[in-house]
Amino acid sequence: MPEMPKNLVPAKYIGNHAVELGQGMRYYNIDGSRRKNRTLEYGDTLMIRDEDVYGKTLLHDPQGNKPSLSLGIGHKILPEHAGLSRQELGLLGYEFHAGRPDFTPLEVPSQIDPVKEEIPTSAVIDDSQANIEEFETVPLTEDAQDAESEHV
Repeated sequence: MPEMPKNLVPAKYIGNHAVELGQGMRYYNIDGSRRKNRTLEYGDTLMIRDEDVYGKTLLHDPQGNKPSLSLGIGHKILPEHAGLSRQELGLLGYEFHAGRPDFTPLEVPSQIDPVKEEIPTSAVIDDSQANIEEFETVPLTEDAQDAESEHV
């Protein structure tokens, strides 16, 4: 049996439609055997990259002077940044990548905290700087009415 890469984890495809896996790559079933069929249907299981299932965390230097760091699979925060808000972490250069929504993990190791895609439940709009003007409704002139009727 061919040796599987170490960064593959078992997952189930939960997409809305069948997809074709890319050519030129080796795909594995969850038992470790090579996958022969490149078509994925809803409910199919296979081994895929851990970052595609759990997401990953990157840390960039906000000034751009240092190379970016990969902090690992899942939601990772350095100990000195624990307790900071998601916005504060973003200002420090954290970048959280969620796993693919069309796959669900069949197991989640205890040391991995998957990156969850945050969907805002409400938006706060600050309209204090908005320039809102009221307009008077003016009836169309005969020329404008004729032009409008030509496009209907």
